[in-house]
Amino acid sequence: MTHTTSQQNAAALRAALETPDASHRLQAALSAGIRPDPEFIDVLVARCAVEPDFFVRDMLTWALVRQDRAPTLEALLPQLASDVAQARSQALHTLSKIADPAIWGAITPALIGDADDEGRCGRLADRDSPGSAGTGGGTGGSPRRRAGSWRSRNATQAQSRVRRARGTRPGGG
Repeated sequence: MTHTTSQQNAAALRAALETPDASHRLQAALSAGIRPDPEFIDVLVARCAVEPDFFVRDMLTWALVRQDRAPTLEALLPQLASDVAQARSQALHTLSKIADPAIWGAITPALIGDADDEGRCGRLADRDSPGSAGTGGGTGGSPRRRAGSWRSRNATQAQSRVRRARGTRPGGG
């Protein structure tokens, strides 16, 4: 594939990821993972920061994991310091899927326990739960609620991996 064709494909991916239809965005992310291209990496990382649909974000993560490791890590690591909570969260999630020990030093306890991120997930889950009418009185059965508890499990697992890599134990010892 020529560089120009690759750039055109990346522009087409960007346009497809900006469509209002989540199923089209999901298909675009799937296609980007099936046919990895270095030009896709920045497009996928940028979309992770703003994608509203959980399932599309999950497919974006899968597509990033399928790309070349070094340029993907290079694009994801700066997202850990983003002002956008979702960008930090998705970068951390994707890095956990890549599982490269070389980047564990960039994953700090403060980042794993990001209050902004966890608070945002909890508020969305409460607001969107069945029967909540946006008041926070939901039943806790929404996909976002389940995603939040899954994210907490992932954070705990990530903390354990970082501690093992650093040779420390919970509680500072």
